[in-house]
Amino acid sequence: MEKSVKNTLYKDYQSLIERHKSEVKKSLADYLHISKVGIDEILSAIQCRCFETGTILVKPGQVSYDCCLILKGCVRQYHLQDGVEKTTFFLTPLIDESQ
Repeated sequence: MEKSVKNTLYKDYQSLIERHKSEVKKSLADYLHISKVGIDEILSAIQCRCFETGTILVKPGQVSYDCCLILKGCVRQYHLQDGVEKTTFFLTPLIDESQ
């Protein structure tokens, strides 16, 4: 993906977070059970990253210490069983952009 396209996507996602900050804060508070100050600290540390469809985020044997907030699209967690992909989980956007 071209750098200018990535920068545009990054800005779009940052504006999406800003537009829905109250919903993001409420969802994080419900999920994490931490103070408003803690949530503000988390939101200030968020780094938006864009991935192309089909990108593998964590490979077998790797450990991920990242936490993700899906803004658009879907992430599928799966494992291989006898050479066949078995889906174990889907991550979908926290915010419903259709509203």
